[in-house]
Amino acid sequence: MWRRTSNRGVTLIEAVVAISVLAIAIPPLVGLFTEVASHGTGNTYQGVAVVYADSLMEEIVSKAYEDPDEPSGSFGSEEAFRSSYDDIDDYDGMSNSPPERIDGTTLGDYGGFTRSATVDNVTAADPDPTTPQSDGSTDFKRIEVTVVWTGGSGGEVTLSTLRTHLVGFDGPLDEQGSAATAVNNDPKSLELALINATSSDLEIASFSLSANRSVPDVKKFELATIPDSWTQIWGGQEPLPTGTLNTDQSNPSERVVPGAGWAGAYFEFDGDISPGPITFTLVLNFTDGSSSTLEIPIIW
Repeated sequence: MWRRTSNRGVTLIEAVVAISVLAIAIPPLVGLFTEVASHGTGNTYQGVAVVYADSLMEEIVSKAYEDPDEPSGSFGSEEAFRSSYDDIDDYDGMSNSPPERIDGTTLGDYGGFTRSATVDNVTAADPDPTTPQSDGSTDFKRIEVTVVWTGGSGGEVTLSTLRTHLVGFDGPLDEQGSAATAVNNDPKSLELALINATSSDLEIASFSLSANRSVPDVKKFELATIPDSWTQIWGGQEPLPTGTLNTDQSNPSERVVPGAGWAGAYFEFDGDISPGPITFTLVLNFTDGSSSTLEIPIIW
């Protein structure tokens, strides 16, 4: 039995139609590919810029609110080199292109990056004024870090935060420069630095934290004498918001503010605190019978 097979080829008309279809379809596809590639490159530049901005912001907010060696209200850099900066307004007007590390060596510059910082005095009533002052005249400082790049289609990223100092304190933390800045990194946490003005270790026995407006209960209290090395020393025991610390008695160093040294204090709340000006009052009671009361004004 014969089986009929087809060896039919492509006609000239079919080839012309196929070419016409491709001619219509290819340009939009090429344009789409170009656009996707362009956005991908732009996202890369933006991602690097955010990292550059965040790293400098972290460096700045780790410094004291005011220079501990200068009169209260002083403003501007008293040190010649960034590696010696010891307060946040030292960074006002700093600009590097390409961005630099704290030791002066340069970071990558494949995208034409410029990184700069400004520090201004603002008030709780007007944290974003049209004409901010840079003169140490208020209890709040606004820090802005901006990274601009010229690679790709160019762009800009700006990070902004507010810092304040503890304007009222007494007890062992009562000398000039003995209490440093406070900051809220998210709606439910408060972080501050405590500097022991005495030569003796201060072991915290209990604390209380209150505010001049309603806030959620305190959920957690952590202490750190090494940056980013936090130890939970209180975990929400009753009564709130006052508690006796629950650290292991065999290791009391977990709750010590070292003599002539410092400790970071971190408070986490059960819920978000609503935005706006707020003043916290922190009372720290020490095992030697002394205590310190800290007034912490901050814009949430």
